[in-house]
Amino acid sequence: MSQQILSFHSYLMVLISLGVSGLLLLSSCDSSQPDQKTPAPPKTPSGQSSNLSPAMKELLSSTSEITQRFYPEENRKGQPIVLRHRGKIFDPPEVLPEISREQWKQSTPLEAFKGWVPAFKSGDAEWIIELFTEEEREDIRKKAENEDLMGKNAQFFAQVDKVAVKRIILYGNYAILFYEHTLKDGKQLSRPITLVEVDQQWYLTNTIGKNPTYSELVNLIMKEAKEIELIK
Repeated sequence: MSQQILSFHSYLMVLISLGVSGLLLLSSCDSSQPDQKTPAPPKTPSGQSSNLSPAMKELLSSTSEITQRFYPEENRKGQPIVLRHRGKIFDPPEVLPEISREQWKQSTPLEAFKGWVPAFKSGDAEWIIELFTEEEREDIRKKAENEDLMGKNAQFFAQVDKVAVKRIILYGNYAILFYEHTLKDGKQLSRPITLVEVDQQWYLTNTIGKNPTYSELVNLIMKEAKEIELIK
């Protein structure tokens, strides 16, 4: 199993250095009983929300403002670092159904992500390529043509028994989903995955991985999960 998981990481570093990683993430982390509040959707820099696409407006309307506090000590004393963002927490986590390519939709980040595991389980290279933005597909196609890589990937995903989404975080035009694989042996693997909206459709992407602030936030949040408090 450890070798198979390692192969999957190698796969992610290659096929998914396009960014749907388990390596990249955004501002959210695991926490028990988080609190949220639902203010008006944030405005664009111009002060008008009308510049947002209908797909993004719809997503914003379903999210809340979340405040996270990072404390220097476990007793939560002292001055914390406060991080605010919009997102949605699924409590309990949203267990995704197994779908076919014909059932796959891209109207929301969650709907688009539902194709992630089924596409790789089926070994459908064209479906895998279609998961990503058009600009990234040529690179994805080259990697999908690597039979050894695809074989290792299929071997891993065959072990996935369940996929559950814990939360969605918004970051500019991006939506970062935090999800968990439950393998058939009971092992659980938590990862983030990034999507972007293009012409009312959502696609997996890797472009946000080039943003150093994003990467630092991801690393911080993943390491300090137990030090976070979500408040109204």
